[in-house]
Amino acid sequence: MITSETLLYALAAIAVFSFILLLLFMYLFIKRLQQNKFEKNVDNYILEHLDDWYNYLINDDASSITNIKRVRTKAENTAVDKIFSHYIRNVKDDKVHNKIAEYVSMHSSHFYLKKIKSKNWGERISTLYKMRDYQMSFLLPNVEEMLQKPKSLDIDEYVIILKILSVYNRDLFLAHLFEPKLPLGEFEYIKLIHQLDESYFDMLLEQFDELPINLSIAFIVVIGYQAKSDSKDIMFLEELLSSSNSELRVRALKSLTKIGAFHDFGKYKEFVQSEVWEERLMFAKMLVNVQEPIARPYLEKLIEDDTWWVRKQAATTLSNIKNGAQSLEHIIKFSNDRYAVDMAKELLGEG
Repeated sequence: MITSETLLYALAAIAVFSFILLLLFMYLFIKRLQQNKFEKNVDNYILEHLDDWYNYLINDDASSITNIKRVRTKAENTAVDKIFSHYIRNVKDDKVHNKIAEYVSMHSSHFYLKKIKSKNWGERISTLYKMRDYQMSFLLPNVEEMLQKPKSLDIDEYVIILKILSVYNRDLFLAHLFEPKLPLGEFEYIKLIHQLDESYFDMLLEQFDELPINLSIAFIVVIGYQAKSDSKDIMFLEELLSSSNSELRVRALKSLTKIGAFHDFGKYKEFVQSEVWEERLMFAKMLVNVQEPIARPYLEKLIEDDTWWVRKQAATTLSNIKNGAQSLEHIIKFSNDRYAVDMAKELLGEG
């Protein structure tokens, strides 16, 4: 039986809970009104001054800058930031980019200094991305300070900071590249090195044996992405084919296949009987770049491989080389390997 005292306690609790909900609703409502007003102020500034910024940045009209009232508020700074982001993305003109960088350095440094120190992850990460676009070297001390507390960073912030350092502080970048303070996987290393200049690549090539394994793999992958028939790159990758590390061998084969060129076929042919099926697969794939009389016997052997993926690739490569269709028809008629026959039929559309 519920006593009157218990009922009073329950009603009091409901009243307190309802009051808290009301306060929360009022808080969210006020925040939404403030955000709406903020966004309206941003939009109004852009509408009012977009032509002035166009005349200043594109038409090189110095007098137009006087038509733009002094940017003071957060809304105005945010509006200018949106305008600048638009020009950075859509106008590939160094003169325009340099004007933006000059303005940011002279008039907006306080705005970005506050954002880089923000507790809001989104504001920090956005500012880090823009640091290179706006050439905000004045933020470098703050970025280097962030690195002194790596445990307070997430992996995305860490990678972006390192990309910034690759431009502004080469020595510190290399120190973290070789001995990262947060664990970097293959994907993170690829993001870090795929746009580095040639001097960095030459250094990584010279010190390849000293690189962390994930950086080694990323370096090989990036060479494949670039797909340049550079003699130095091909020779480097072919040397890796004799590595004791099967992962490095497979990645080197994959990059060489993407490049579509080789120097010494003798370094490849032993892969037809490799114990690592991925190596047999990549060998079957790269044979498309080899003259048909040489490639065909290897492919006819690989189409009888124990691994389905290898058989599939061998049949695919056969279908893409000269006289390959005839080879597949010959396999259908005379091979004693029913899996090879099935794969040949599939490629010829007879399955």
